[in-house]
Amino acid sequence: MLKNKRFTLVLAFIIAVALWAYVLGEVDPERSITIRDIPITYTNEAALEDAGLVITSVDYDNVDASFSAKRSIANKISEEDFHAIANLSGLTWGDNVVELSITKPSSITLDSVSPQYITITTDNYVAVEKEIDIEFSNQIENKEPMITQLSSDTITVSGAESVVSKVDRVVAEVDASRITEESNAISVALKALDADGAEVAEANLSESNVTVTAVMMNTKTVKLSVPIKGQDSGSITRDVDVPEEVTIKGSSDLLEWIDSVECKEIDLSEVYVDTTIILEPVLPYGVQLASASMNPEMQVIVYNASEVSFEFDETDITVTGVSEYTTVTIEDVEILVTAKGTFSAIGSLTKKDLVITADVTGLYSGSHTVELKITSKVPGVDIAQAEPSSVVIKLEM
Repeated sequence: MLKNKRFTLVLAFIIAVALWAYVLGEVDPERSITIRDIPITYTNEAALEDAGLVITSVDYDNVDASFSAKRSIANKISEEDFHAIANLSGLTWGDNVVELSITKPSSITLDSVSPQYITITTDNYVAVEKEIDIEFSNQIENKEPMITQLSSDTITVSGAESVVSKVDRVVAEVDASRITEESNAISVALKALDADGAEVAEANLSESNVTVTAVMMNTKTVKLSVPIKGQDSGSITRDVDVPEEVTIKGSSDLLEWIDSVECKEIDLSEVYVDTTIILEPVLPYGVQLASASMNPEMQVIVYNASEVSFEFDETDITVTGVSEYTTVTIEDVEILVTAKGTFSAIGSLTKKDLVITADVTGLYSGSHTVELKITSKVPGVDIAQAEPSSVVIKLEM
């Protein structure tokens, strides 16, 4: 009895193994599998470049693909057998919905892809030139590096217009402690910064580094002299505020003999509004302004001044110096005349108070470019300027 029971168990086991082998070997059932995080690749990138566009964002970087296949085949399938492709041709500025194309082994059936569509956002591609600003860190008291050479003065900032427009300046920060009294070259990383000094990491720079050749110099604070003319020109009053001192840098031998620095002369005769003027100190060869005194400014405050503009045309021009039996033709032109002077004079000025003349004395037959002269019938008008300042006059004798 026991032998019959054992025989039955063995026979059942043999039958089960045989059925399992038959299913795998002969029937080979299908199974469903999902491959996750298949990276999206792009085609026709040249078409995007030709359109002057650049990708700023994509809502998905990967997709999931579900497929059905025979068990024997499914066990051999991996992520590398799938490719999710986005075609970039035909994209326009802004958001673009793009259907993904999936390549797969021919022996399987693709059931679903998630997502099937992605949104690609584009912007205009721009490239602008920016000057490289050099800044020094770890400064040493009474000393400052002098730059003798840069591998490049400018850098190209490129990328999406929305990104590049954020870049206010490109900076190379030089560690002053690395500069010695012997000239040496240092490679310094470049950073694109916005107006608040934060880095715009998305901006592309044509070079990642700049080579700065510098030598350590001494600094000295000296008197600053600013020659001014025209401060009392016309009928108005001008007050100025200028720095009394400036800090310069150079070798100790040069600085020893410098106690003051003079700027180029400033002409205020045509300044009729409050303004800021950048001063230009005249420095000996080998001496530069220290960073603390870069771009010294003069503030100009103007009192009792005003201006007004009027529109004229060729019919308002009086031609003088015309010889007898000469026909005069003035080319069509629109003229904007701006008058500047005291509040009282400008406040009462009308278009009829301004006279426009063009003198053709000594000119012969033909077309001539003649300067315009503007005069005022009202006292207190200091300047009357025309734009354009000349017209074309044809003389026929």
